[in-house]
Amino acid sequence: LTAEQTIVVAGGAAEIALSADPAGEIEPGALVTLTAVVTDASGALVPDGTPVTFSEQSKGANIVLVLRSPARQLTRNGEASVTLHALDSGGAYVTAEADGVRNAQSITVAAPPLPSLSERVTSTAADAFTIWIGPQLITAAQLLAGLEGVSQVRKQVNGVWVSYGETNGLLNAGSVNFAIGPGDILWLSSE
Repeated sequence: LTAEQTIVVAGGAAEIALSADPAGEIEPGALVTLTAVVTDASGALVPDGTPVTFSEQSKGANIVLVLRSPARQLTRNGEASVTLHALDSGGAYVTAEADGVRNAQSITVAAPPLPSLSERVTSTAADAFTIWIGPQLITAAQLLAGLEGVSQVRKQVNGVWVSYGETNGLLNAGSVNFAIGPGDILWLSSE
C-alpha cells in the first residue's frame, strides 16, 4: 500500500483582508481592533510569524486615531491585529502591509451629539453672568432663542458692552446680533 500526502507550502502575502471591531462608526474615546487576515496567492493563510505593519492616516488636520499596540505585529493563523484609540471625530485610514502588499480600512469616529443650549452655558439664570462652553461659535440670536426666561444677552467687546434682546418678539432698539465663542463671558437678563 502506498499512502499519498498533500503538502501545502504557504507563500508570501498576496492579499490582506481587513475588518474592524466594532464595525461602523465609533465614538470618541472608544477602542477599535483592526484585524488583518493575510493570504498567499493560492488563498492559503500565510505562515505564522509573517510581519504585518499597521499605520494610521487621518483624513483631516486633526488626529482621529492613534495606535495603542505596536505597529509591527506577527501573524498567528494568518491573522494580525492592532488596537486603536479614537481621539477625535473625523475619518482615518488604517493601512496594513505585509510583503509589499497593502490594504486600507476607513474608520469613522462620529461627532458626539451637541448638548442643548442650556447645557453649553454655566448658568441659565436671568440677571446673572455665564460663560459659553459650547464647542463652536453661535450668535446672540441663536442663544436667546434657546433659553427660556432670558430676553437679553450682553457681551463686552473691546471694553464696550453690546447687547441683543427682544421684547414680545420684537428686536430691542440698539440690538446687535454678535458672535459668541467658547469662553466668552455673557450677562443674561430678563429685562
